[in-house]
Amino acid sequence: MFQMKKLDKSVTQALWIAIATLVILGGLTYLQLQQTGFRPMERLENLTFDWRVKSAPLNPDLVSTNLAMIFLDDHTAEVLGTGVLGSHRNYGQYRTGLPVPRYIHGDFLDLIQNAEPGLICYDILFPDRRDDHPSFSLPGGGIIASDEIFANDLLTAGNVVLAMTDGLLPDILFRDACYQIGHISAEPDFDGILRRIKPIQKAKVWHEIFEIMIAEGAGLPTEQAIVEKSRIYWQEKSPDGSTPQILFEIELDDQGRFDVLNPKFDYDGQSDEFVVNSFGGIRYHKPFEEKSFWHMGFLMAAAQINLQLDKAEFMPDSHQIHIPDSQGNILKIPLDAENNMVINWKLRIDSPQIPKASLSDFSIPP
Repeated sequence: MFQMKKLDKSVTQALWIAIATLVILGGLTYLQLQQTGFRPMERLENLTFDWRVKSAPLNPDLVSTNLAMIFLDDHTAEVLGTGVLGSHRNYGQYRTGLPVPRYIHGDFLDLIQNAEPGLICYDILFPDRRDDHPSFSLPGGGIIASDEIFANDLLTAGNVVLAMTDGLLPDILFRDACYQIGHISAEPDFDGILRRIKPIQKAKVWHEIFEIMIAEGAGLPTEQAIVEKSRIYWQEKSPDGSTPQILFEIELDDQGRFDVLNPKFDYDGQSDEFVVNSFGGIRYHKPFEEKSFWHMGFLMAAAQINLQLDKAEFMPDSHQIHIPDSQGNILKIPLDAENNMVINWKLRIDSPQIPKASLSDFSIPP
């Protein structure tokens, strides 16, 4: 009888423990599904991830010896503002702080080519042109703007990756001159900590007529365009709630294309044939395209180990990206449930394994 009573007590305790566990898990799951700020499962997972991240730099992997970082830091602003450094291409002394005029970026690209870099990646944005930056007289006559100097050096270098984020692309002048564009978007988790990135970000790339003639020439930004099936238009803001006035409108055909010979476009008297030939011999064009941009880190890795990103395959069932290299080998990159890649924080920005320099270190005294 004594043995039987003991067994009954242990079974009862186990049953109560099981019930309590189910209640707790059910309550936590309910809170999770209600999208409250209390996310216990994610917090637990993030806690263990953060612990592993903090311990990772104690045992760093081998770091590539051909990776370096150039900073636009306070020291750069201080030195460039003194006037003791200057252009090696007769653009005068640097008397500027931040933001750095574009021609100085051009000087840097011209100088750094002596080291024969495989790839130069800018993680700062160049979304517009800076007419307020200095222009310079050319030896043979004429004027060249700071932006034009930078664009020319981008084109000459042929190995520069510029950054985009959240649909904000480089200005078309720089976009057409650079080698590639990589996204640098970073969305922290709900607790404000960055743990993962999206391998690819999509963005709307507008036709050059909309970017140059309409956005720059007429002062109507593409992000303010209202796109409908048969037209694209811009309207005046109406603070009093009255019907807004349409400022500019472009008609679209039944395939969503616009006519480059629309009389609303001013080509300074050029013939229709010349205009059409300027756009590849095609008269009707889509106003924009949705394009995909790889994260800048992927572009750097692809250049280093010859990955063929144009042949990458997303495997939604296994949450992986399969990327072949030039030898036919497949690199398999794991993704989380939302198809994000978890960041390997083993290599920190302050790591002594990465050579670092200031942009001002690449300037030559006049």
